[in-house]
Amino acid sequence: MKQRVSDAPASEVSVLGLGAFVSVIQSALFLVIGVAALAVGVDRLADDDFAALVAESPAAFRVMCGALVLIAVLGMAITPAERALIEPSNAGFARFGAALAYLGHGGTIAFFSWAMFSSPRDANPGAILNTLAPLEWGMMFELVFVGAWVWIMAGVMRGEPTWPTGFVLLSIAKATSFWMAFLAFLTGATWFLLLGAGTVTFVTGPAWHLWIAQIFKRRAGDADAGGARPLRGAAEPPEAGWDGTP
Repeated sequence: MKQRVSDAPASEVSVLGLGAFVSVIQSALFLVIGVAALAVGVDRLADDDFAALVAESPAAFRVMCGALVLIAVLGMAITPAERALIEPSNAGFARFGAALAYLGHGGTIAFFSWAMFSSPRDANPGAILNTLAPLEWGMMFELVFVGAWVWIMAGVMRGEPTWPTGFVLLSIAKATSFWMAFLAFLTGATWFLLLGAGTVTFVTGPAWHLWIAQIFKRRAGDADAGGARPLRGAAEPPEAGWDGTP
C-alpha cells in the first residue's frame, strides 16, 4: 500500500482533487449554456422578458437555466480550491474574493432555480418574475461577482513569478469577458451580447477551467507527495512546474 509522505493534510489534497474534477465538468457546462442560449436566440435574450422566453422556448430556456444552476453549484465546490491556490500569497484577498464567489454562485442558484421552474402562466408580463427579477439581474450574480473573484485571482497571481503568464492573461481575459457580457445584457445590443456571451461560453470559460483543472491536479499530486509548498501559510518557493503549465 502506498504511504503518504506529505505533511499536507489529506483534506487539502482532497480539496484540490475535487477542484480538478469539478473544473472539467464546468468547462463542458459553459458549452451547454452557449448552445442553449443560441437555441433560445441571442436577440430574444437581449429583448424579451421571462414571459416570452418561457412561453416560446421552454425546453432551451430551461436547459440554459439548469446549466447555470449546476455550474453555480459546482462553483461552490471549486471555490475552496481556488482560494487555496492564492491564500499563501494574500490571505485577505483570498477570503474577500471567495466571499464574492459564494455570493455570485448562491444568487445564480436561487435566481435560475426560480426561473427554471416557472411556467408561462407564472411568467406573464405583469408577474413578479419580470417586474422584480429581470434576466440581466440574474446574470449579474455570476458575471459580476464571480468575475470580480477572477480579477482578484489574476491580480494576486500576477505578483507571483511562479504562475505562468499565459494563465494569468487568460484569467484577465475571462474576468473581462464576464463583465463585458453583463454590460451587453444591460445595453440589450444583440451584437454586443453575442460577442460577450459567446466569448464567455465558448472561449474563456471552457479554456480557463480546463487549464486550472490541470493546475489543481498537479498541485494535489505534488502536495500528496510532499513536493509542493503547503496550501496555507509561509513556505519555501515551490519547485518549477508546480503550477501545471501545459
